[in-house]
Amino acid sequence: HTHTHRYIYIYINILYILTYSILFTCIFAHSHSLTLAHMVAPSPSRAQSSPTVLDFLDVVKYPPALTYVLITFAILHMLIAVFLTLSRLEEQPFTHFLWTPLKVYGTSPLFYYIMHLVMGAIVALIIDSQKIEGLAFGWIYPIWIGIVILLFPMCRWYGRFKASTPPESVWRFF
Repeated sequence: HTHTHRYIYIYINILYILTYSILFTCIFAHSHSLTLAHMVAPSPSRAQSSPTVLDFLDVVKYPPALTYVLITFAILHMLIAVFLTLSRLEEQPFTHFLWTPLKVYGTSPLFYYIMHLVMGAIVALIIDSQKIEGLAFGWIYPIWIGIVILLFPMCRWYGRFKASTPPESVWRFF
């Protein structure tokens, strides 16, 4: 009986989260469509065309924009609902090897963030020291993927280290 109540509670939470996701998406669509309706065409060739799907999805993070926050919250709430649902479908949730990267990076998010900035700065120094005038845009994603892959063992080590420290340890913050 208690087991059934637990599942009902979980599914109500999932519906609640999905409702917020849909609400954020609708508010985003409405507010961003108003923005696009008043959008000034940047060039004469652009003046004749109507806004595209990419124009609609083009939101800016800086300066802070309501549309960015809304679409980000909508996506995050949708992902939370998906992960909650997936965790209830398996007997032992998130034990499949495909979940390992999410668990590794998820146990050390601040460490990952700080280290990816450090690694990015190191890569920039290497590129600058080689006197490379400009880096082709096609190289950005391979470099980023390389940094993510290089950080995986470091984050795994840090996650294990963090788990071995007492709960009041300052290392738990990273």
